[in-house]
Amino acid sequence: MAEKLKALPYTNIVAVVGAAHTEGIIEAMNHDYSIKDLNTIPEKKKFNITGWIIPIVLVGLLTVLTLQNPEMGYNQLITWFLLSAGSATLGALLIGAHPLTVLTTLISAPIGTLSPFLAVGFFAGLMEAYQRPPKVSDFENLQSDASQFKKWFQNKVLRILLVFVVTTLLSSIGTFIAGGSMIAKLFA
Repeated sequence: MAEKLKALPYTNIVAVVGAAHTEGIIEAMNHDYSIKDLNTIPEKKKFNITGWIIPIVLVGLLTVLTLQNPEMGYNQLITWFLLSAGSATLGALLIGAHPLTVLTTLISAPIGTLSPFLAVGFFAGLMEAYQRPPKVSDFENLQSDASQFKKWFQNKVLRILLVFVVTTLLSSIGTFIAGGSMIAKLFA
């Protein structure tokens, strides 16, 4: 917008923008940017396998264990579910998440483990935000509340962030422990 405003042949221009954009536009008025570059849509990124490594390894280990011994494969599947979903759900319970958030965490943890795009924290955080929507005051007090651990449980924005981080972290830890257990069973 700054480049388009600078390109206008007028000396007095009135532009109506949101307050959050004003500072950035004023700063951009002091720099030169290429309109061509700004109007160019970047190419889509190519497929990246790194996000799929853990799900592929996990499914591969479960498949190999099940082919070797169906009962052992089934037991490892249950172990993975209990460690991944159980640890994330326990974390949601310990931080006092809404009961529907706890249920969402339990259900979505296995899905989140198998997809690099759908972490359990996304589902849990969204449910917490839906059940306990933040107020304007929560956003206004965000900076001061973030410096006190006790306030993380009172400020609804910080609570949503806490639910996201705790459930994602604990689900990941449970998955890595379950993966280690599967590797140990495979080589035992």
